Parts: sequence; C-alpha cells; structure tokens
Amino acid sequence: WSVLDCTDQSLSWHIDDQRHCFTIDMDGEQLRYRLNADEALRPQLLPHLPDITSDDLVAWLDRQLHQSDIPQPQLLVFLARQVQYLLQPPSSVPLAELLQHKFVLARMIEDLIVRCRRKAQQAGYQRVLFDDQQAAIDVALQYTFTPEQYPSRPPYYHGHYGFQKHYFPYTLIEDLQGSGEEFLCAQTIDSLDAVQYWIRNLVRREEASFWLPLASQRFYPDFVCQLFDGRMLVVEYKGAVYASNDDSVDKRAVGQLWASRSQGKCLFVMVVAKDSAGRDMREQLLQVINQ
Repeated sequence: WSVLDCTDQSLSWHIDDQRHCFTIDMDGEQLRYRLNADEALRPQLLPHLPDITSDDLVAWLDRQLHQSDIPQPQLLVFLARQVQYLLQPPSSVPLAELLQHKFVLARMIEDLIVRCRRKAQQAGYQRVLFDDQQAAIDVALQYTFTPEQYPSRPPYYHGHYGFQKHYFPYTLIEDLQGSGEEFLCAQTIDSLDAVQYWIRNLVRREEASFWLPLASQRFYPDFVCQLFDGRMLVVEYKGAVYASNDDSVDKRAVGQLWASRSQGKCLFVMVVAKDSAGRDMREQLLQVINQ
C-alpha cells in the first residue's frame, strides 16, 4: 500500500485554547507545582520564530513518525502535504501554533496514518479474497485433532457440567465460564449426536489453533468440531449486541468463504442465542449440519 493514495483524508485542526498553565518549582527537596490562573503569568512560549520553517517541522515529524511499512520518501511527502494543508486556506493555522503543539500534531498524523492503513488493508483484503475469482482460501486450513496438541493456559473451566465430547479433559478447557450464553453454546455442541468430538479453540497458539485471515489480524473461532461423517464444523458464538457489527460481518464472510471452497468438507456457522427466525442455538447448529 502507499500512504500517498490516501488523498481523501486531511487533518481537522482544533486546539482548545482554555489550557491550564502550571508553575513547577522545588521547595527544599520537594517538587511543588501550582496552577497559574492569572493569564498575565502565562508564558508566551513561541513569540518569534524567525529561523524555523515548515520544512523543519516536517523533518521533526519524520523523526517522530517512522513507519516500518512506509518508505521514508513517501512519508516525507505525506507529512509535507499535511503540514501545507494546515498552513494554507481554508485552515490557515499559523506555523507558530503548529510548532507549539507539535506533539499534538504528531499524534493526529499518526492516527490518520492508522486510518489510511486500515482502509488500504480492507480494500486489499476485499479485492484478493472476494473480488478476485483466482484467489482462494487454502482448504488445508483445518484443525488436526492430536492428543499432544492442546497447550491451554489458566483460567481453566471450573463449572459443574461435565462435557462428554471435548477432545481433551474438560478441566483443561481455557477461558470458558461455567454459565452464560457461550457456555450454553458449548453445552449444546456437546449434546449433538452428529458431533464426534470438539475443542474450545485456543487463541494465538499457532501450532495448536485454528484460524482464518481477516484484513489486519487473524480470526480464531470459538469452537472446532469433528462430525461423525468426517466433516469439520467451526462455530463462532456472538452475543446479540455484537452479532451485526463490522467485526462480526467480516468473520462471517471469511468463514462462509472458507467453507464454500472446501468442497463440502467443512462447515461454518455463527450462532446467537436466538436468531431472526426465532431458532435457538441447537436449531441453528442442526440447520447447518443437515443442509
């Protein structure tokens, strides 16, 4: 990606001039500070700047905002564009004001770079996975159930319900409460006749986790199941509050794409406590298994 492609985003400069000014001094060996309420006592930090130019400000910003994925020539041009945008109409911010608040300016530009990068990631992700018919998610991305492959960590499950089909001892299940909707989802999976065994998926344990790619991170679904008929069922539980947010939309899309490219070997479902058709978790899971 190129940060220079991000031409539709520019800084909006606003500084609240009702700032607090403090005097800091030593009282013996004690550090003291007090608020200067009197405007006359506030120092004029930058009354004259005859030798400092906008190029100097850009050079300082370049040192502050080094980015490993942005070549320095690109970054310098981008920074110069942002500074000039603020100096020229309609913003017309005085150079002295930018210099006095240069750390604020650096944070604002860094936030802008983050937004530009995220936008580029989303566009590239959409193009490669969903728009380019030549691209495909590797259907070899499947979980392998092996006895040695579950490096779970505390906090462990400590509920009273004894899961019968978890591939590893249920006392080793990581980060699952003994009540609540996610627990009910696990309990429902455990009760399905079609499920041979399942695991509570581990997060960021690359040698032992199942994951799918998102634009800027990896997606680790909650549960991975082996069905008696040999198919693999991946289940993500979402609370009603989060079921329709952008993160959930992306996860559902990549999960369904992965399943569709598996030639019937894999299934994916995102379940909620009760879906728009009024089906509970068990009915949602069976609908996917029996399709």
